[in-house]
Amino acid sequence: MLEKYKIWRNETNLDQILDEEGMKLLLKMYPAYFGEVTDKKSQPVLQMVLAEWNVRKGILAGHDLRRFVVYIWERISTMAYKQECAHSVALIDVNNYSAREQGCLACISIYVDLVNMFEKYYPNSFEHIIMVNTPRIFENILQIIRPIMSIYTKKALKVFGVNKEQWRQEVLHVIDLNMLTRQFGGTKG
Repeated sequence: MLEKYKIWRNETNLDQILDEEGMKLLLKMYPAYFGEVTDKKSQPVLQMVLAEWNVRKGILAGHDLRRFVVYIWERISTMAYKQECAHSVALIDVNNYSAREQGCLACISIYVDLVNMFEKYYPNSFEHIIMVNTPRIFENILQIIRPIMSIYTKKALKVFGVNKEQWRQEVLHVIDLNMLTRQFGGTKG
């Protein structure tokens, strides 16, 4: 397993991915926020607002969204390593999910590839994956990708609808209010 991982890292030139200008440009187009928030265990928190990602447009523009998500995983994994943490936390707002912009067939293909890649090369990286403001239509995507998730990832994944009181309790169980950004009901920045 470790040998295959090393080969994959070498073949995909991952040791340089954090310095690639193309990835930094994509980060402006597909925002993901790291570093300013940690959970109650001081693990780094990745925050994403899915509505800011037009996956379909990115595919049509030829953006390498698979590599970009690997870039995100590398950044958060590097942060966890430097902070001597075994895991990270992902907090994802799915509000305003668009089946057209994020649920097209090409988009679903990317999601399936990413889940497979995550399970193969970044297993158990996230202690918590919390999705909030998730509309019912997003369940279609989850039905496709859940079967390929490991038991650990399924356990880490918590999906909440738009009832803020329900998801806020889970989020505050993991992240202190003063560390939580306003987007997710906190007081930070």
